[in-house]
Amino acid sequence: MAEIDKEAFAAAVVHDMRAPLNACLMSLSLIELKASQPAEVLKSVEVLRRNLERQALLIDDLADALQIVGGGVELELEAADLVEIAKRAIESAGPVTGVEIRWAANPPPCPIGADAERLARAIGALLEMVAADLPQGGHIALAVADADGRVRLAISGAGAERAERGQTRRRRPVMRLTVATEIVARHGGRLELDDGSAAVELPRAQ
Repeated sequence: MAEIDKEAFAAAVVHDMRAPLNACLMSLSLIELKASQPAEVLKSVEVLRRNLERQALLIDDLADALQIVGGGVELELEAADLVEIAKRAIESAGPVTGVEIRWAANPPPCPIGADAERLARAIGALLEMVAADLPQGGHIALAVADADGRVRLAISGAGAERAERGQTRRRRPVMRLTVATEIVARHGGRLELDDGSAAVELPRAQ
């Protein structure tokens, strides 16, 4: 049997997984356009969309995981702003978490060198993890700090009594967090994970 090109095989697997998912999301969009749909149908569509969008994020992380295992992941580092990347993560991962995400204060610019797309997905995994530890009525608060040549994004659950340990609403995104840890490390940074909170610390761009 001929040796398999692992990189090409991984790309093909990810492509084949994305195709039916994109078709489902497109069909949901068509349903949502019909204003005459009953409320219970629209509610079901919202649940389907949230889970399909989470599946899309998982596929993206699976692609990175396959590249990491194969030693072939390469970051495309460019001048970026950690705050803008976090906002990008909120836009894509926010609907998946099902909770409100807000800034604790107006964040200042935090210049870094980053692969913006991958780092946004890493932050999205942290948002999902913190959301998993929140009961109904809670929200996620974000804050940034800049000191000693490092920038730090803190993510914490707030606004409601934290769920009891072991009584979270859903399982933590283990694969996503594993990939996020590796991606942040390759940026020269590190993750801090705790019950109901998380943080990412990165070198500040000079």
